[in-house]
Amino acid sequence: MDSGYRKKTIQDKLYLLAALGWWLGRRQRAISQLDEGLIGDFAKQKRRIHALDLPTLRQFVDTCENVTSSLIASWLLINHL
Repeated sequence: MDSGYRKKTIQDKLYLLAALGWWLGRRQRAISQLDEGLIGDFAKQKRRIHALDLPTLRQFVDTCENVTSSLIASWLLINHL
């Protein structure tokens, strides 16, 4: 489940995603609105950017898009559309 990451790396990634969630909430943005532009805005306002931050954020956006696509496909299949 950890994809070979050290515990500290996993903690850093989770902290980053928590900070992103807080940042989105303060701006009254939904996670469904997350895109490269918002990621860029978040990165500009974040005080410290680590080498793994942007790849982690991009991976998160990709995962959200994949989950959304899967949910839509499942809904369509269930509702025979």
